[in-house]
This record gives sequence, structure tokens and C-alpha cells, in this order.
Amino acid sequence: MATIFIANIGLRDFQMEVEGDLFLPNGENVSQGKRDPEKLKEFLEGIWGEQPSQLGVKPLGQWLLERLKNQNASDKFFETVRCPILKPALDLVLHKTGSLDFVYLCGTDQEGAPQQFQVNDTYLTAQIIKEWLSRCYQGRLGNIQVLRLENVPIRWDEAYQLIADLNVPLGEAHVKLRVHLKDQEVYASLSGGIPALNFALHQIVLGVCGQKAHLIQVLEGGRGKSSEASFLNAWVFQGDRLIRQLQALLTNYNYKAAIELLESEICEDYQHSQDIGKVLAALRHADARLNFDFQRALEAIKDHQDTPFKAWYQSANHKTFADRVKEAIRCLKIFLQSHQLIAFVALADGILEGLTRLAAETLMPRLRDIYHSGSGDQIKSPLTPNLFVPCRSLAKVNKNLANYLKQQERDLQLHRVGPEKSWWSADEKFYDGVIKYFMEHGEEKEKRIANRFQGEKGQLRACLNRLRNDLLHDLANLSEEELLNKVQRHLQRGANLETLVNRLKGLLEQIVPNATKSVFDFSSVNRFVLETLSKVWQIPLPPS
Repeated sequence: MATIFIANIGLRDFQMEVEGDLFLPNGENVSQGKRDPEKLKEFLEGIWGEQPSQLGVKPLGQWLLERLKNQNASDKFFETVRCPILKPALDLVLHKTGSLDFVYLCGTDQEGAPQQFQVNDTYLTAQIIKEWLSRCYQGRLGNIQVLRLENVPIRWDEAYQLIADLNVPLGEAHVKLRVHLKDQEVYASLSGGIPALNFALHQIVLGVCGQKAHLIQVLEGGRGKSSEASFLNAWVFQGDRLIRQLQALLTNYNYKAAIELLESEICEDYQHSQDIGKVLAALRHADARLNFDFQRALEAIKDHQDTPFKAWYQSANHKTFADRVKEAIRCLKIFLQSHQLIAFVALADGILEGLTRLAAETLMPRLRDIYHSGSGDQIKSPLTPNLFVPCRSLAKVNKNLANYLKQQERDLQLHRVGPEKSWWSADEKFYDGVIKYFMEHGEEKEKRIANRFQGEKGQLRACLNRLRNDLLHDLANLSEEELLNKVQRHLQRGANLETLVNRLKGLLEQIVPNATKSVFDFSSVNRFVLETLSKVWQIPLPPS
């Protein structure tokens, strides 16, 4: 990766020191604050034995270039050259980098412009500055190039287009400046030259280089005082754009894209800062929970136990299956808002299966005590996937239920597994069989619970089956709007997707009333991320 320095060369970038006073090419004595052309002409005559016929940035630059071929006179002249804006900026960068691979000086050369504009063109003086830099920074600056800016506009939008389309010599070829800057470490001085050009340079360097952009401002010291260069906080400019992009992504709960955006835009060292680290941890936590990877969610925030991370950690570490189902219903709303319809239907499918399990365990709590793993070990954690129920264990707990399931096994489509196929797979069909048993043989209270649940669940399952089948069939042929309309039409009695979510939530409340308290609010992560970045970058939040 190359290091690049780029600056616009303006009227005040090239000066000459005459008897302790600094002179501009137009004869202005900067140190005294007055015009003194004769003193400057006499000084030049002392070097070359003749005076220039005309002063000014362009005419004097041309006169000097013609005479700098005389090596002895050149040595004497370059001892007087001063660049009070450019040099402090370069010194600041070299103090950090040690050397630079490329230095680009942008000078104006407006051949078709009126004479009053051409007289201030800086392309020729930029060439003098190039030679001076080679002498002044021997071995520390690599390829120094002067870039010609033709027909320089006053309008800032046109100046942006000019800089954006600027060609840069690179070996024997030419490339666009913005292409060459990509993936390089770029230092841009924004204090010399025309304001419109500096605005354009500012915008292009930030837009192209992102985290590798370093902006420099030089404050001129005035009469008898040194200029001072400093790095600007680029995040004051970058942050506003990033926060707006993040706001759009978080509104759609697109945490993965938000993480990728920050990791690509923020340099690695900055990512390790405390506040930025917390932001990335919060986003990774939310992304993991949205994908039901609770172990990864806990891992993401294990090093942060202050507010609000403590509450997030505790909620991700819960051990109750009902709470997981409740969080899935909350995620179902997010998938709905994000129009991720296939994911919505798949998740709603899984939620119905989870609710069926909860209903079966509510009717027969001892089911939780007889789950086994595929290797035959008894399982205590309610969150373990791929559960199995040994027929013999169920018979010991409830002989009548075990006999009922054996008798109805073919009609219920129960799945036998394990040693000599003596286990039932604890899937949705198994739980449906448990509920149907209580519908037929339970006590009045159990029958009432089982019948009410199974009736509501049957309607929702039929609705989801039609949704899923039609979605998979028509997904490639319908626009998103047409697909949404089709989904709406398939829901019973004109109900919408929001109603489906509420009905699933209602089923949960019927089965496990104490699982209705708030577990995790994804919007709390969104607020934390935006408010933290706003504080770190000192950027006001965009209106919501």
C-alpha cells in the first residue's frame, strides 16, 4: 500500500525570502503587508543580472523556469524559496510516515480563461516547488508530480467533476486520480489554492479512501509568525454519512450489513477503541440472536457487563424454552418488517412447532424429565435440540399415554428411532399425539386446554402451509409488492401478517402466561449503536 500526499497549489504557496521579508510573485511584501515590487525585482536582478518585465504568479513562474537551467544561480535562488502552507503540512505527514511514495501538486493552467484569471495560474510555480521539494526533502519523497488543472470552474459542483476526472501519470500510463487513490493511505492538504478545488479534494479523498483518508489544515501565522498544520478529525465528516447509513440498515434490522459497513469504513486500530468495540459487540450480539445462535450472542458481549450489556447477557443466558419461543415471535415481527417473507414463513413454522411442544409439556410436565439424546444420555437442559423419548420411560410416567401413542402410531405418523426403534423422535407429530390424547382422555380442564390449542393451531398451520407452498412456487415470478399482496390474500378472513403474529403470541400466552414479560428488545441495540456513535463522533443524530 502506497502513501500519497496531495495538495492544491495556490497564490500564497510559493514565496521568496528577501532580506528577512517574504514576497509573493506579484510583488506583495507579506511580512510588511504592502506592495514592494521594486525590491523583489532588484533581488532577482542580483541573482540573474536582469529583472523580469512583469510580476505575477504565472509570468514570474515562466520567467524563473527559463532561468533555473543555470545551476549556480538556481542553488542561490532555491535557498530563498519558502512554502509556508505546503511545508508545515508535509512536515506533519513525514513526522508520522517517515517518507512518501507519491506527492501530487495540483496547479491551475487556464489557457482559455480571461487574462485576469490566467495571471494567477499556479501550474508553473508548482513546477518550481517540485524542484524545491526534491532539494529540501532529499530521499524522503518518492515520485513528485505536478498535475495540470485546466479551465478551473468557480462552481463547486463543477470543481468536483474536474478533480474526479483528473488524470494521473503512473509509469507509462495514465489513470484517474480517484482510481489511483483507492486502497492507498492518502494525506490531503486542504489549505492552499481555490476553495472550490479544496472542497472537491476533500469530498473525493473521503469518498474514495474512507478510513485511509487523512485531512490536513494549515493555519497561517500572519506577519512574523509560523504557520501551524494539524490533522482534522475526519470522522466529523465521515460520521454523519455513516450514521445515516447505519440508521437505514438498523431500521430494517440488517445487523450483518451494519457490521460489514463499520468494519470496512473504520480502521482496525479505531475498531479496538472502547466505544467502537462496544458498538460492534452490540451489533454482533443482535445479529447472533436474530439467527438464534445464543452461544455466539453471549460470546460477543462477554467482555462488556455494564448497562445495557448486563441485561442483554442475562436475557440471552435464560434457560427456559418458553422464553426462547417468545423471543422467536419477537424476531418474527422483525422478519415481517424486513419483508423477508421466506424467512418469515420458515420461522413461523418453527414457532408453531415450539408452541406445540410447550402445550404438550404443559399438559404433561413430566415429559421434560424423560428426554434423551441420540447417544442415549438423559437430557436436563430444555434447550437441547434433537430430543428423543424412550417408549419404556414414557410408559413408566404415563402408561395410558404410551399405549395410546403405540396404537395410533401409524395415523399420527410418529417417527421411531434409537435402539431397536424403541424411541420416539420428540418432533411436532409426537407432541400433537400427546395433545390429542388429552383431547380424548384428559380431565375436563385438560380437554379444554388441548381442544382450544389444537383448534387454533390447526387453522394457523393450514394457513402457513398454503403460504409456504405458494411462496416457493411464485417467488421467482412475482415482484415483492405482488408477493406481499398474494400473502395477504391467503390469510384467513382478510387477516394480515401482523394478525398472524398476534395469534401466535396469543397461543403462547394461553400456554405459558408467565412468558409474556419482555425478554429482549432489538430496538434497544439500535438506539445504543446510534447514540454511542453520535457521542463518539460528536455528530447529532439525524431526525427519526
